[in-house]
Amino acid sequence: MKKLISLLLISLTLNALNLTPKNFNKTLSKHKIVVVEYWAPWCVPCSVLGPEFNRASKELKKEVLMAKYNVDLGGVREKGIDTIPTIVIYKNGKEVSRKTEILSAEAIVEWVRSYE
Repeated sequence: MKKLISLLLISLTLNALNLTPKNFNKTLSKHKIVVVEYWAPWCVPCSVLGPEFNRASKELKKEVLMAKYNVDLGGVREKGIDTIPTIVIYKNGKEVSRKTEILSAEAIVEWVRSYE
């Protein structure tokens, strides 16, 4: 069971930068567009969205920075995150759009590209 959980967590974080409270602001300031998935390892809907976000990350990796933020690390209230999973598009360090539903990889790609 532990091995299965480890594999699930690895699949959730592939192809996207893992953000922390320490690197969050610096990362947003360095990139024009950053797409952040807010998630938690215990969140069942997050485990459904994670692979879709990962597939979208593969397609978008040359266009925007795709990142994940584990809400268990803290610091999400000041970002206005009260539901997970949540995906936020930041442009020039400011939030421009947010989705709180489970999206397909194709829907994520289309949505993100509308903000480029």
